[in-house]
Amino acid sequence: MTDSIFQYRLNLLRDEISRIQTRIGHYDDLVFRIKGWTITLWIGTVGFSVTQKSPFLLLASVPVTIAFWFVETQYKRYQHRFICRMRYIERMLNLKGIENIGNLEVVFKEKLFGSFLVYDPTGWQTAERDDSFRKELKKNTGFWRCFWRKHVRSLYLFLLSFSFIAFAVLFFVLS
Repeated sequence: MTDSIFQYRLNLLRDEISRIQTRIGHYDDLVFRIKGWTITLWIGTVGFSVTQKSPFLLLASVPVTIAFWFVETQYKRYQHRFICRMRYIERMLNLKGIENIGNLEVVFKEKLFGSFLVYDPTGWQTAERDDSFRKELKKNTGFWRCFWRKHVRSLYLFLLSFSFIAFAVLFFVLS
């Protein structure tokens, strides 16, 4: 009886790992699309303002860029929930151990996962039980932390800087 329960939980863990990896990849794809839409609308706004010779119309690219930056940040927050849970599983699988659970070696020896939650892809239940995981989750999924991550902010700061520089140039050229 214990072997079948253990095997069932082991299969659930495999499924969870697969689902987490799929979700992380899905969010990467969404972020790529968001960046594509950002660049497309930004180029359209800048191009339209230049053809209309209206520097103030160029400033319309600023809220568009910021709005997409916020959308990407929100998706990064979701993605990092899955990443944190995957790191938690990896600590157990890589024999580093987790407090009150042990490591993979102990799990297989005793055929028991202990208090390790086997299927919790987003980590909500794990966060309720494990203070260190809750702290890691809070640290890595905070809005402003995700907002200022280098791979998130770089594109948007470049586009915003270019918008303001182009505004100044266009304003002085047309004045």
